[in-house]
This record gives sequence, C-alpha cells and structure tokens, in this order.
Amino acid sequence: MSPIPHYRKVLREALELRIERNPRYSLRAFASSLELDSSACSQILSGKRVPATAVAKRVMEKLGLDLREQEAFLRSLGQTKLRQGLKRVNPKLRKLASAASPAKAHTRRDLSVDAFRAIARWYYYAILELTKLPDFEDSPKWIARALGIGESEAAFAVDRLLELQMLERAEGVLRKTAGSFYTADPHLTSSAHRRRQKEILEKSVLALETAPIATRNHSAMTVAIDPALIPEAKKRIANFLQELSTFLESNGAKEVYELHLGLFSLHSPSTSERKSSS
Repeated sequence: MSPIPHYRKVLREALELRIERNPRYSLRAFASSLELDSSACSQILSGKRVPATAVAKRVMEKLGLDLREQEAFLRSLGQTKLRQGLKRVNPKLRKLASAASPAKAHTRRDLSVDAFRAIARWYYYAILELTKLPDFEDSPKWIARALGIGESEAAFAVDRLLELQMLERAEGVLRKTAGSFYTADPHLTSSAHRRRQKEILEKSVLALETAPIATRNHSAMTVAIDPALIPEAKKRIANFLQELSTFLESNGAKEVYELHLGLFSLHSPSTSERKSSS
C-alpha cells in the first residue's frame, strides 16, 4: 500500500482537529469552510480525486498554511499527479514536484502521523531515554516500576518501539536507535499530539506539588506581544530547547526528565476572533 500523500494528511488532520473540538462537526461543514463541494472534498480525502492547482491554493489559504507548509503541500500534490501519469500538470507544480525535498540531518527521523498516534502516550519517549541510564534493566517490571506504569503497558510499549525501529536489541542490550525523532506535519496538532501534551502538563502539575524545588523548575512570564512574531518565536524556542537538551545530556545520564515550554495567548477565544476579523 502506497503511503498517504502529504497534502491528504494535512486535510485529514485538519478535519480530525475540528471534529475533536466539536464532535458534531461534519464533512459537509469542513468542505464548506474550504469552499469545496462535499462530494469532491470526500473524494480528495479518500484519494479518489486529485485537486486542481487552483483548488489546492484556495484550500491552503483557508487552512492558513505558511509558505514552507504550502511548498510541502504543493510538492506532494505535484508528485501525486506525476505518479498517476496525469498529463495536465501545472508547470510550476511539475518543477516543484521534480525538485529534491529539503535535506534532513542524518540525526533526525520524522514519524508519520499514524506512527506517532501509536506512541503518543508520555511513557513511550520516557522509555527511550531510560535505556541511556547505567542501571537500566531490559525488563517490563523494571520499566514499570521506574515510570509508575503497568507491566503490560511497559511490555506493549517496548514491542511497539521495536516495531517502529525506535528501539533495538544489540548484543542482548535494549537501546534507543541513533537520532532524534520528530512528528510529521508540525503545522497541525492532531488528537494524538494534544493527548501527549495534556499528559505532560498533568505530570508537570504533579511535579509542582510533589517534587522538591531543587530538582525542578516551574517559571512563567506574562508579556504583551505582536502575534505576528509568533512564527519566529517558535523557531527560537525550538533552537533553545535543542541547545538546552544538548547541554543537559553532556554530563552523563542519571535520571529521565521532561523539558517543556509553553507560549500561548491569555485572551479568550471570542476576543481573539474579534481581533482577527477586524
């Protein structure tokens, strides 16, 4: 089975997000928001129809994709058209589809949305890091005790991580495979992403109540900003997190910590909507 093209994943995740926000949200409403016929929208989502370039541009605008995201969307669309042997392919789209995708560092591995959904619970990534500890034991019982989860959860998680090649057994030793793991379609937040973030926030609240202040940090700053700077702020946060994690890992692994940072508006949704429509 061929992998689902990126542009269809973007649409599927956007629909899934809206349905999670409102379980009564329909495909018809989604199609209407994209200025599409509901039947055509359904066929595009299922892969039975490939949208025209003009339609794709309108959809990208309605979804609010930035320039980088639009390029990935159109590249995927062009590749799909060429793969299906369609003759009428926009020249610019053909050129974009034929160009090499942006190079990725060898230490980075992107997970599909489906793969991430399978490992979205907080303890999957914790298990990857546990393998770095000098006293780590390749045992569901040891892992369960270390993380406070059930043995069956630990055993299932290890099997899934091995299946996804995020863990490996080399010379009888269970260890994390080389590289860092990232989720595909970073411009969208799927239900799996939100579930993991909620769990991390819950763990943070628990640490706030139970962990000595010498072993944790909870700090915040409230500032008035121009939302237009958010994209650049997100890039700087990503760079900061990578730099800090590299520093924290430089002295040998002794415990597994979670490093997270939030940036969000304190305005109510209704206020934000009024601002965006003004």
